[in-house]
Amino acid sequence: MLNTPLEEFNLRKYRPSEKGIFRLIPAVRNSRKVRLSGVTFDTWISETISSALRMPNSVLTELHLMNSTFTGDAEIFTDGLINSQCKLEAFSLSGNPQGQCENLAPAVKSVLSDLRELELSGGLLGYLIRSVLSVGLSNPKLEKLRLNRNPQTAEICKELVTAFTSTTCYLRELDLSYTNFTDSEMGILSTGLMNTNCTLEVLSLSHNKLTEKGCKTLASALSSKPSQLRELDLSYNDVQDSGTMIFCDVLMNPHCGLKTLRLSFCKVTGDGCASLASVLRSDQCSLKELDLSFNHLTNEGVKLLTEIQKDSQCSLETLNVDHNEECWFDLKLLRQYACDLTLDPNTAGLNIILAEENTKAIYVSEKQAYPDHPDRFDTFQVLCEEGLTGRHYWETECVSADVGVAYKSIDRKGDCSVDFSLGSNEKSWCWSKYGSFNHNNSFIEFIKCATYRCTMGVYLDWPAGILSFFRVFPDALAHLYTVRTTFTEPLHPGFRLPDGSIHICKIK
Repeated sequence: MLNTPLEEFNLRKYRPSEKGIFRLIPAVRNSRKVRLSGVTFDTWISETISSALRMPNSVLTELHLMNSTFTGDAEIFTDGLINSQCKLEAFSLSGNPQGQCENLAPAVKSVLSDLRELELSGGLLGYLIRSVLSVGLSNPKLEKLRLNRNPQTAEICKELVTAFTSTTCYLRELDLSYTNFTDSEMGILSTGLMNTNCTLEVLSLSHNKLTEKGCKTLASALSSKPSQLRELDLSYNDVQDSGTMIFCDVLMNPHCGLKTLRLSFCKVTGDGCASLASVLRSDQCSLKELDLSFNHLTNEGVKLLTEIQKDSQCSLETLNVDHNEECWFDLKLLRQYACDLTLDPNTAGLNIILAEENTKAIYVSEKQAYPDHPDRFDTFQVLCEEGLTGRHYWETECVSADVGVAYKSIDRKGDCSVDFSLGSNEKSWCWSKYGSFNHNNSFIEFIKCATYRCTMGVYLDWPAGILSFFRVFPDALAHLYTVRTTFTEPLHPGFRLPDGSIHICKIK
């Protein structure tokens, strides 16, 4: 008798050790939906997924392989895709290639015909992504497309424009977050958005580099014809008040049907807030959700928007004005929360020496004769003595080092390094020198964000569950990434330096 198929197998729900993965992965063969994140595609895992794809009468309809590392053994997996017996309706592929992965592109093309949802993030396909998109976007079933963290942004936009002007494309949702998307790319994409064949309803361009100029281009596209776009996310862009006011005009245009607008972390101040308030009072505005979190709206602005939302004539149903502080407009103001930190010698790995009153850590090739201690890491990392709650900010000069935080209860040694390395488990969060955010053995990799030699800033708002990473320049802070979660223990700043050094700065 056949086992009843599982509706969904999600590796993250089990949080297994590396050894435990080998016992859980066979469930892939008997699941309708499979989600794997943060795994390395070695021979065993590649063969497991490949066999699930090639099974006659396979029940598999959704396969999501996220933030994974693809080695030369991925050829086994690509062979499974090419010879797949299942009809995938949703497919996600993102991660980091290690070794030769040329066969990924033709393998992905082989499963595109029935997809309604596709994600190709992280630059895995390189310059071949455009040829894959050309095939995928000609599939009239495809409704959702995510292309985060791909470096070929301009080429991708050109392919999207071709699709938007076609009568065979019915794409409803598009996500181009974390792509270094600029005003130039907006100029390309807007050509497609203005076409009467474009059916796009949801567009996310968060964590990019749009300015007022790009906002004006997008606004023109949304106002040129009756637009089907209902949801727009421009969070973490340099929109500022000038860009916000441009969208205020769009919201009053009869061609605009926007219901949701997200402008989180966009440096909006009281002036932009006042313009939005004026629009929300109008009968011509049909906006139902507005996100203005992590801006500097002033208390007066927050009060004004909140009172307008309460008006029965206002269409707005959801308003987010959390974290309304000046420091999110002028990041240098985060230094008012500066704290003094001291490295804990009892946590330092044997290849790390401390100096300058335990504010500097250096990797050395010779193991040190440190006394045994239960807090000492069995790897090249060190924590600070201070366990932080409340609001805190610190800066560190880094040379080939990872920067993060961890609970004191993090393991110090284990069967494999994921148990105790910063960012590789659920008890630590880390910004990697390679330009990625790591947590619980998953990563989000950013384009051109390597931080091998620089000064890093970290801001912690423990009660609010906010952890932000910045690159520090002489006159400015550049935001890299913000985590929003719930912390359950005090957090100790920590550093991982397999071949470098760190020096905790004294902030005046």
